[in-house]
Amino acid sequence: MKLLWISAFIAFVLDQASKYMVIHVMGVSQFNPIDVLPPLLNFRYGENRGINFGLLGDGSSIWTLIAVACVICAGVLWWMW
Repeated sequence: MKLLWISAFIAFVLDQASKYMVIHVMGVSQFNPIDVLPPLLNFRYGENRGINFGLLGDGSSIWTLIAVACVICAGVLWWMW
């Protein structure tokens, strides 16, 4: 169980650090894309406020999504325990 928490924390920190670096250090934004190795590697800024393909992105079902995520997390924690 301890390994699960450590792995989750490391994944969270790496995710947030990489997002910070790309947006604030490298300066990628909607108006400032970076072509690293065009056309193979291009950095573009985009946000997805919904689930896959932007479904439910209007915010109408945000509490449903939060509830489903909490149930899934509780199930995984119970399974790992």
